[in-house]
Amino acid sequence: MRRVPAGSAAVLLLVSMVGACGGTAPPAGVDQAFHDRALAVCQQAIASQKAWAPFPARTFDPSAPDPAKLPMVATWLTSEVAPTFDKWRDDLVALGAPAVGMAPWASVVTEAKATSTFNDAQIAAASSGDPIAFAKATADLRASHLRLAAATGLAGVPACAGMFAT
Repeated sequence: MRRVPAGSAAVLLLVSMVGACGGTAPPAGVDQAFHDRALAVCQQAIASQKAWAPFPARTFDPSAPDPAKLPMVATWLTSEVAPTFDKWRDDLVALGAPAVGMAPWASVVTEAKATSTFNDAQIAAASSGDPIAFAKATADLRASHLRLAAATGLAGVPACAGMFAT
């Protein structure tokens, strides 16, 4: 399956789970049992992401989108991206709270929710042909992904930011 190249729509959704997906003990943050469950959720999301159909707009710049390409981008985001990130968010929320590391984990969940919100904003902007709103949602998404990467590191589950590695 081809990956979307950096600079294209993948970047707008995926600044996309960093580092190893191994099962080593967390360096800090959540307890080991929770770490293992969270890692399993994140690995499922990465597998879903790898199964996405190729991005349909080769020369698309999400920071300065071509309005003519937004309809096909909206379709792709709706069918490929949103289901993966919405399930990932829901599965992370369903894990509940860890025995240790509740504050950093809460930040991970907050940014996973933000990812879905900003994905929805991109879809709405693309569907309505609004390149300015799309670029803003992209910028918001990128900022959220940076916060997510920091939060997953503090929670001891940096692999849960791997969907945003380029």
